[in-house]
Amino acid sequence: MNKVKAMKNEVEPSRGDLFLYGDICDTSWWSDDVTPKEVIEAVTSLGDIDELTVHINSNGGDVFAGIAIMNYLNSLGIKVNVIITALAASIASVIACGVNGQLGMYETSMMMIHNPWTVCMGNATELRARADELDKINDSTVVATYVKRATIDEAQIRSEMDEEKWLSAQECLDRGLCDYIITDEATTEDFYNSKVLNSFKHTPKDKFKNKNKEKSHENDEIEKLKALVDLI
Repeated sequence: MNKVKAMKNEVEPSRGDLFLYGDICDTSWWSDDVTPKEVIEAVTSLGDIDELTVHINSNGGDVFAGIAIMNYLNSLGIKVNVIITALAASIASVIACGVNGQLGMYETSMMMIHNPWTVCMGNATELRARADELDKINDSTVVATYVKRATIDEAQIRSEMDEEKWLSAQECLDRGLCDYIITDEATTEDFYNSKVLNSFKHTPKDKFKNKNKEKSHENDEIEKLKALVDLI
């Protein structure tokens, strides 16, 4: 069963929505994995459409699986836009930035950019060869995709990738990595308790505060004050 969801817009049947919610993989292992094959099947199931909106909430995953998805979406010959509903990290951010359409983010969405990494074993010569391959992958796919969209220069992009940079929606907008910010907080995915917070080395956990909960607490305090005034 295909785990990648796609649906036609009920009001405008010529428009479709695709949901990339899970890790990007070449082969599906878990219930929420996203593979190129499943993306193709999901989009094909929509039939004839003129516009596709891709919704992304993903930790990232396999570089070449992500590049395959990005290139497939760009090959459709229709308008393809992206909305980051919560997080586009690692190769998921490359998909988001590389699709040739408008890229939107909610105020509470984030993007993470970093250098590709791998796990390998071997002698010194073999390990140096793998490091050279990582540099080549980084230059020809990841950096090239960010540079094509961004308004900042390549040097800054590389510097922030070295840091494993976590970017808010406003920071992405300032760098040209997204085109607009959606301000309706109520429709943002709530992923504050997801495995995302423990998946990377430098996750800025203070940025993942649940603003809706904070706002609810503020409203409670206001109601308490109103009650006190009524008593007086």
